[in-house]
Amino acid sequence: MYLVDFKLWKVKNKKNKKNNENKIESKVDDTGTIITLTTKCDLLRRELLQRKAKIANLGTEIDTFQANAKSRSEEFDQKFRDARRNAKSEFDSARNEAQEAGAAKLKQIKEESDKVKTDNLSKVAADIQAAEQTLKGQVESFATEMAGKVLGRAL
Repeated sequence: MYLVDFKLWKVKNKKNKKNNENKIESKVDDTGTIITLTTKCDLLRRELLQRKAKIANLGTEIDTFQANAKSRSEEFDQKFRDARRNAKSEFDSARNEAQEAGAAKLKQIKEESDKVKTDNLSKVAADIQAAEQTLKGQVESFATEMAGKVLGRAL
């Protein structure tokens, strides 16, 4: 930041302004003929017009940039929604495959357990039947033995 004595600057600027307004700039080509004669005011006007045109051009560039940013944002949002939709469908299909695989595994385990259960039940039934046959054969001797003990003599 520059500190300037405003009164001093104003006085100097008035002196320079009077001198600069009257100065004429000329451009001469190689042969020595005068191409243009311009005053400082004309140069300033031309510079202001160029700057206004540049500002207008920058304004259109800003509008273009904002439009491009908006379209890219919408494009990104669309791609994001598509990616989300694809990920959800892949997740759902993987979950369904896992459920089907789990159901198949459970079915296989249930079949194996039913088979083991049936084998064990048939073994238990065979053991019961064998025990029943053994007990039937021993019932007569047991009955005779009990009768002998009750009567106190052998039968």
